Amino acid sequence: MQQPVQPAVDTKPKRIESIVSPLKEILKDLEVREAKGRRPYIGMGCSHFPDISQALSGFRKGVLHVFNGSSRRGRTQVLLELAISYIKTNKQPVLFVSFHRPPRELLSELLSRESGMDMETVHYKKIVGDVSRKEKLKVSLDRLAKYQSYLHLITGAQTDTTMQLEKLVHEMRAALKVKDILLVVDSLQSIAPSAHAGFNPGDTVVRSMKSMAMHLDIPIILGSEISQAGEELDEKEGRDRVNLSHATGISSLSDLTDVGISLTKNHIDSLELKKLLGKQAENLGKDQIRLPELEVVDLLLEKVCRGALVSHQAVQFMVSQQNGKVLELGVKLSEDIHRFHRIEKSILNLIERQEIEFYEFDPNAAPSSTSAGMDSSIPGMPSAAGAVKPKPKIALRKD
Repeated sequence: MQQPVQPAVDTKPKRIESIVSPLKEILKDLEVREAKGRRPYIGMGCSHFPDISQALSGFRKGVLHVFNGSSRRGRTQVLLELAISYIKTNKQPVLFVSFHRPPRELLSELLSRESGMDMETVHYKKIVGDVSRKEKLKVSLDRLAKYQSYLHLITGAQTDTTMQLEKLVHEMRAALKVKDILLVVDSLQSIAPSAHAGFNPGDTVVRSMKSMAMHLDIPIILGSEISQAGEELDEKEGRDRVNLSHATGISSLSDLTDVGISLTKNHIDSLELKKLLGKQAENLGKDQIRLPELEVVDLLLEKVCRGALVSHQAVQFMVSQQNGKVLELGVKLSEDIHRFHRIEKSILNLIERQEIEFYEFDPNAAPSSTSAGMDSSIPGMPSAAGAVKPKPKIALRKD
């Protein structure tokens, strides 16, 4: 009788084992450090996001990381960018499970960022017949080819429980014959609770995902949605900010997770960013009404693992709402003048590298000054007549 073929990688979690195997891994790590020098992080870093990597000391095996915030603030965009940077830095596969956006949509966004074409062009306009756009498409496909074999996009089902997600990890390990995998799920509130979820299904899901990270010995990143109260708070300028307590359906996310980060809009810095964009558009003789749609988001470090030497409370990102590009600005500085100078420097660098596209004046557009009831001093703000400036478009390329 023919014996069954054993998988190349043991996919069954082991609850009980001796210390021999983990001790060997520690000794192997010591040998690597002896040969290559001091390692920068305890976990796996992302080269495109050095400050958030330093703050967390990398994404660690056996650790549950939660990014809590509104999708309007680029939560999915940040998760996808981190996943791609993780692949490029560590050459390890990523299983990205999205409950809200199908793979086709996420791939269109990736093509937009890699090519420099905005999403309107990618979705609606002719590309192959246009020489310039065709060349940009070729460049984006060449860039995508460098990491496409590592990135696995899956649409989450409404019936997916933590057990189904764990099964996906096992299947991926066996298919790729690897052990190290990063699991990213957006969002944790969409994971179906098991039959024995208890009184608070949300808490049970988080506990199960934390347990999964530990016994599979992999880093897990979860996106977390915020409540309606959190959404309303995020739209207001003030001292109160979105935090882990605003996570939908989770009674105490800070207590249940290992790493907790909240994404919240920085209204002051976003307004300064719009003013700088308007000023640059004026200097270039471009349309000052239609501006690149960018905003500044603070990633508040509410909970980090032991061993992460955090000397600050937040890292700032610049997020494009048009094509999903995410740029790390750096650690949040206390003085406004220093933050504004950094934002201005970043904008000038993007313009110099032709990664921000301003628009020519539209001769068919209605007058944009007082005759049209628009306040041109603050882009995007309503005028006294109540009219609101149209949403701008952006073409922002990835390095």
